[in-house]
Amino acid sequence: MTETTAKERRSAKRIAIDIGGTFTDLALIDDDGLVVTHKRLTTPRDPVEGFVEGVSELLALAGISPSLVREIRHATTLGSNVVIERLGAPVAFVTTKGFGDVLQIQKAVRYSIYDTRMRKPEPLVPRSRTWEINERMMASGEILRPLDPEETSRVVSQIRAAGARAVAVGFLHSYANPLHEERVKEVFAREAPEIDVTLSSEVSQMAKEYARFNTAVTNAYLAPIFRDYLSRIEAAFRARGVSAPLWILQSSGGLTSSERAAALPVRSIESGPTAGVIMAARRSNLSGFDNVISFDMGGTTAKASIVTNGRPTISRSFEIDRLEMRNGSGLPLDTLAVDLIEIGSGGGSIAQVTAGALQVGPRSAGSEPGPVCYARGGKEPTVTDAALVLGYLDASSFAGGKMRLDRDAAVEALAALGGRLGLDAVQAAWGVHQLVCLNMERATRLISIDKGLDPRDYAMICFGGAGPVHAARLARGLGVKQMIVPAGAGVGSALGLLSSLEKTELARTSKVLVDGDCIVATARQIFSDLRRQAASTMGRDPADPRLLARHIVGLRYIGQGYELEIELPPVWDEGLGTKLRDAFGALYSNVYGYAENLPLEATTWRIALESMEPNLDEKLSMERAEGRPALKRQRRAYFGETGETQIDVYDRYAMGAEDRAIGPCVIEERDTTTVLLPGDVGRIDEHGAIIIEIGKAAQ
Repeated sequence: MTETTAKERRSAKRIAIDIGGTFTDLALIDDDGLVVTHKRLTTPRDPVEGFVEGVSELLALAGISPSLVREIRHATTLGSNVVIERLGAPVAFVTTKGFGDVLQIQKAVRYSIYDTRMRKPEPLVPRSRTWEINERMMASGEILRPLDPEETSRVVSQIRAAGARAVAVGFLHSYANPLHEERVKEVFAREAPEIDVTLSSEVSQMAKEYARFNTAVTNAYLAPIFRDYLSRIEAAFRARGVSAPLWILQSSGGLTSSERAAALPVRSIESGPTAGVIMAARRSNLSGFDNVISFDMGGTTAKASIVTNGRPTISRSFEIDRLEMRNGSGLPLDTLAVDLIEIGSGGGSIAQVTAGALQVGPRSAGSEPGPVCYARGGKEPTVTDAALVLGYLDASSFAGGKMRLDRDAAVEALAALGGRLGLDAVQAAWGVHQLVCLNMERATRLISIDKGLDPRDYAMICFGGAGPVHAARLARGLGVKQMIVPAGAGVGSALGLLSSLEKTELARTSKVLVDGDCIVATARQIFSDLRRQAASTMGRDPADPRLLARHIVGLRYIGQGYELEIELPPVWDEGLGTKLRDAFGALYSNVYGYAENLPLEATTWRIALESMEPNLDEKLSMERAEGRPALKRQRRAYFGETGETQIDVYDRYAMGAEDRAIGPCVIEERDTTTVLLPGDVGRIDEHGAIIIEIGKAAQ
């Protein structure tokens, strides 16, 4: 039997694809746990083309036939891009009479109190495309004013005539009783079946109508585009002999079927960044770190998140299209999401002079034309150009040697930028590098210090093509002492997809006093109902022992408007109220600095139902270079601490457990480069990760 035939008999257990603004990352794992990775430029004019071609290239690298692929997993930023760029379908909104202005009024709380020119986020539906129906449901679920069938038919006819492709229906208190919303959907199905309909009760069972209405509108805005995108992917794969099911990562970190993702795209709006955080939690734990700051920097954006006790932080207060890095400046979505912050600072972020000051991002050169050094038509200097001029990147070995960078063009572009500030090319490049690191430091403080967490208590795990280039500088600014660069860091999000699990999370509003006698009975009743609904969504039996459930309750002092979430203990007995009060008091004190002895109520109930699978024994295909010296060569590089200096350049694939890299130096691999600052010490651990002690040599 030939080697090729033997390879082609291997099957791909799963393939993972993460499409970013500049690069598309891919990973494959076979039945033996062998992982093969691949990276290619994204095709922004048609992401499906790059998606399918990338899979074909990956299968060729692995020597696996398309017919032997058993599962495809995908993380995408399509949803967030559509909302931010306002590229969604024409949407109409139907609501209770008297509440047509909810999407325009938004919240009474101002995210910038003293700014007299403060702008609110622009709704996805203008007031002119909002219809009101004279119905009313009570918070108890009782009908106060029945739905008028004739009025409903008239509204459906008007919406159809207006040319809407999708409609969101959001009635007051439909979380308590969705009957009226469901009847409106029946009328659309009968009289305008070509229009996509999203009910607010389908996307959320929570009170607070603005967030619920906006979530329904966003889902309707995305649904036609998301459904078309997924259909095209599946058709393209079928044409190439791949019949494997397609799974989509949700913003909460769980997988869902493509059919359900097409129906509820709002739950996958941040799936791309989430995949990286999943990888960060898993790989940092393998290296012995439970509490880490996840830092992901690609070609277009940088993302930061917090992993505590090995778990990503999950948030209900998710906002899309923030005008500023402040709570309340974006469109709120009542959907669970990994708590992260994303800013327009990536390798392709463009540097420019605005009002006499240097600015980096949020505009990006993307993959077309890309940074100046890519020689693909880019004219404006970027963060990647600055890293090349500073000596952090090698022009001949970038992307494993598949792309040769034009350093002279990068120098020329940065010299032109610096000329406007009285700086030479290297000084301008250093300014760009410093500024992008400061931008990321500010963003990271928002998800750590602003939430009562001290970054000095955390290690940092960095990944993405540009993450390890900048992470050591970011770690210094935050006071972080240890840094992890996992094996395969350049395609970290794709690796995170490989180990993701199918998950469904549901939440409901129901108020009950924690100190009351009924807290245990209420918890059992609500969570039993939620488990049944969640299992049905996954096509499982609620009693399936392979389903792992986490039970979370939102608590607050009576009279407050917001909750803090507490996970319920394993045993629910008569002492449950006391346990919840103690846990809430400790959390409240940690967040706000004090706690009160006031009546406590539970308001929200959430279940996370996860389909458990055996942990994959991943054997990342790191092409070990046995016998080759770890030190490749030396070159000149610039650091603020030393000026221009001679540094060592290490080959990651040749480094062993006994090797130590002492900064300033760089460690090169196919998909990324790790920069160690003066005084940093790096080593390889038993899982192939680079563990960096920040400033250890200097100490």
